[in-house]
Amino acid sequence: MPYFNRGVDSIDAIMIRIAKGALAAARQIPLGASAYMVVETAEILRRHGLTGIYSLVLRKEFVAAAELLRKVTGIERAWPLSVHDLTAAIFYALASKRLEVSE
Repeated sequence: MPYFNRGVDSIDAIMIRIAKGALAAARQIPLGASAYMVVETAEILRRHGLTGIYSLVLRKEFVAAAELLRKVTGIERAWPLSVHDLTAAIFYALASKRLEVSE
């Protein structure tokens, strides 16, 4: 009788362990900015799939659009809002407009 049961190790499980190890090693090594972005993108892709990548891209585009809106409307001079405050204000306005339409 063997001391332990070796079991069956699938190719998928092996590849996942290799990817986790490579990402953990890459996080410990000092890398440049572009290499760091590759590691972060690979980590998000491994954890969340393509949905995570789409949300990352859309979040950056939304922050850029909010910054542009803040500059164009002159809000930054009159009322110093952060991007997070502006984002909350936009979602509040959208929700209140949706409530008006549904009533």
